[in-house]
Amino acid sequence: MKTKQILVLMTAVLLSFYTSAQWVKQKLPATQSSTVHMPFSGASAGKNTLWLETRDVVTDTSRVAPVEYVRSADGGRTYKTGTILPNNDDYWYHLHPYDAKTAYLLVANSDYSGPFAIKRTVDSGISWQNMPFTPPTFPNLIHFFDTNNGVFCGDPDNLGAYFAYTTNGGNTFTRIPQSNYPSTNLNEFFAGGNYKFVGDAVFITSYDTETGLERLWRSADRGRNWIASNWYDPASVFGGNYSFTDGNNGLMIWGMDIGQYAVYTTDGGATWQNSGTLPGYVLGGPIDYVRGTNNIIAIFEDVSRRILFTAATNDLGKTWHSRKDVVPYKLDSIYTQFGLPPFAWTNLEVIDNNTAWAKFSRTELYRYESTTPIISEKPDLDLQLKADNDGLPLYGSVKYTLTVTNRGISPATGVRINWLPPYKRTNNGVGPYAYQAAYADKGRYDSWNGVWTLDKIDA
Repeated sequence: MKTKQILVLMTAVLLSFYTSAQWVKQKLPATQSSTVHMPFSGASAGKNTLWLETRDVVTDTSRVAPVEYVRSADGGRTYKTGTILPNNDDYWYHLHPYDAKTAYLLVANSDYSGPFAIKRTVDSGISWQNMPFTPPTFPNLIHFFDTNNGVFCGDPDNLGAYFAYTTNGGNTFTRIPQSNYPSTNLNEFFAGGNYKFVGDAVFITSYDTETGLERLWRSADRGRNWIASNWYDPASVFGGNYSFTDGNNGLMIWGMDIGQYAVYTTDGGATWQNSGTLPGYVLGGPIDYVRGTNNIIAIFEDVSRRILFTAATNDLGKTWHSRKDVVPYKLDSIYTQFGLPPFAWTNLEVIDNNTAWAKFSRTELYRYESTTPIISEKPDLDLQLKADNDGLPLYGSVKYTLTVTNRGISPATGVRINWLPPYKRTNNGVGPYAYQAAYADKGRYDSWNGVWTLDKIDA
């Protein structure tokens, strides 16, 4: 009896890892505080400039340490420190760097009450002054797209969410009218620091203190108009860590204390779908993307090897590639005093395809700086062959799919892939297998000679 076999060629994705040690530990200076606290409280302002904020993480409230900054302007070769605020017992704050000399600080009392303020330095942290604009509600976000245009987000008041913009460098802000954004719940507050910027798009999460649910807010026009996603149930105490490669396509990773999974969106966060299997145990810090590409990078834990590594995805989490080991990890017991996961203060800042900063504990900072790019800039082809049936039913068919994916950033040209279907390998084509049909989603396939030709495969 003969069975029939179908050959199908199309484009898909294949998992592949390449390991390389390109991360170098940075030696941080001593500060009066016991902690260099990075996520949401400091970030890279460029390829060579880094701002960090320090604070003391202690259970003894009688111990008070100053709020200090740590700054490098030469890619981490040297660091300087200085005091921002006299102690960390009176303030709740986030450090927002702009460039090598300019940074902003959001200020509130320890009980999240006013008076609120935005402090600014324009002399590399030597001095800090209050800006003329006084936030009327708890400040969660401030960001400048250039020297004049910026956006501010504060917690909702009786008029709803407090969104405002500035066109004069932050001296004054204009509040966005209620008609420009959805209504807010009575117990809805924004998650200060949990925000992303991609071009003119702004993303920030909010949470409801009564229900425990969260949702994502997005503005595609620098904060002038906003939409909000449906409410979702966060799978961890910090909610989902997310990144967008443009105004619509993004990935959110859930983890830490309830399961491990990822979801993706192609409509700016309005709706989400389940993504693929994660390559390791996800950590607590934000994820980021390589500018100018669709590659998102995240930090993971290899439990069996007790090592931290980064991996990238260019299909919104369906598959992962470009694994790079970073550092063997040690659990920091201080977090357990506060009920926090062991990697609560990890962070990742990708500057370009050759430069990134990563932080994996209170005091350890690593920098990726190498001529070897984080994601291959050359064509990087992967192949995968799948069959839709484990066996051949009598008079049945088996559908084969051969897929090729370019993991690199540059397009691949003049690609030829050689693959002979099984019927060509059995008795010169005479036997129990019968060739039925083949088609190529892209390019041309010569089924007689088993050659698939593609003129170009985009990155």
